[in-house]
Amino acid sequence: MCVGLAKSAEHSISPCPDSNRDGSFGSSQKNIIVIATFFLSLRQIGIMKKLAILLFVSLTIISCRFGNGNTSIEHSQHSHYYQLTASFNPERTDQVDRYLDKELANGNTIFYNTQMDGELTLDDKTTFYIKKSPGYLKIKFDKAKNPEEAFTKIRSVLERVKW
Repeated sequence: MCVGLAKSAEHSISPCPDSNRDGSFGSSQKNIIVIATFFLSLRQIGIMKKLAILLFVSLTIISCRFGNGNTSIEHSQHSHYYQLTASFNPERTDQVDRYLDKELANGNTIFYNTQMDGELTLDDKTTFYIKKSPGYLKIKFDKAKNPEEAFTKIRSVLERVKW
């Protein structure tokens, strides 16, 4: 019995001398080709599983590594508003609060040791939405409600925060 080894489902190494005259294989040879193709696809699935496991482990390590110390800052600027959303290490909240008090509240204590969720109006009449808790800050600044100078100051201060 002659066995034609398959490199893939499309190509064989060479037809056996006892193949049919039209170059096709007999039923036993077709079975062997199907089995070889099956094992080839199993091997590829094994590689895919290994890659999937490697990707999963990598993402798990990355997410564990940046657990509580993860800093995520998103600035969005649109025609009518500016928004900052920041998640950061809660242990840095006091430093962020003191910086915001110094830069935005003229040294008054507005931000330090507080949690906020609502509209805030500063002494200079700058108004914005703020949601603040340890390790989290969201500010949405409506450009239509405030002068250009206020927008420039808010954006500048928020871009310089040491998270």
